[in-house]
Amino acid sequence: MSRLARQGEIVNHGTPSGIDDQTSAFGGILVKRGANFDVKYVEGLELHLVIGNTLVPRSTKALVSKVREFLNESSERKHRILESMDDIAKQGVQALLSKDVKRIGELMSSNQEFLREIGVSHPKLEEFIRISKDNGAIGAKLTGAGGGGSMIALVESHEQALLVKKELEKAKGEAYVTKFNNSGVRVWQE
Repeated sequence: MSRLARQGEIVNHGTPSGIDDQTSAFGGILVKRGANFDVKYVEGLELHLVIGNTLVPRSTKALVSKVREFLNESSERKHRILESMDDIAKQGVQALLSKDVKRIGELMSSNQEFLREIGVSHPKLEEFIRISKDNGAIGAKLTGAGGGGSMIALVESHEQALLVKKELEKAKGEAYVTKFNNSGVRVWQE
């Protein structure tokens, strides 16, 4: 199943990280270490999420290319950003494993600051992130390649998620309420 999902990612994104198809197939939290993935399952972790689609079209391939250009820079700025994002990811794994929801939200927002600095955010994404936080989100960041598309907000409850969803829809977007789930792809036969 993962291999099939990976082919769709390649067609759509060019050079995907592999995290999306692996997470979808196997569930849990995936931690990439070099070329390998470690899967961590956190029982009892409840994360209330709102996905806000800005309805702004973007080209994932173009954004991946933009990030590749950033990675080819040999600047102090690049090293600072990459080290900071790596540290955020490591702290994020620990926050997830310890079920520290507030810290997860803080780290999401910190990561967004660096994504904005790299240049992969978009004014509509920034608006949706602001709306989410103004309505109680613990943290929010773009998801996917950026440049439009979607953002994800972490909230404390289902009721809070419904409020954020309503406000994002008022801002002319689509919004979906969901929860973190350890499960991957499931197949039912009738």
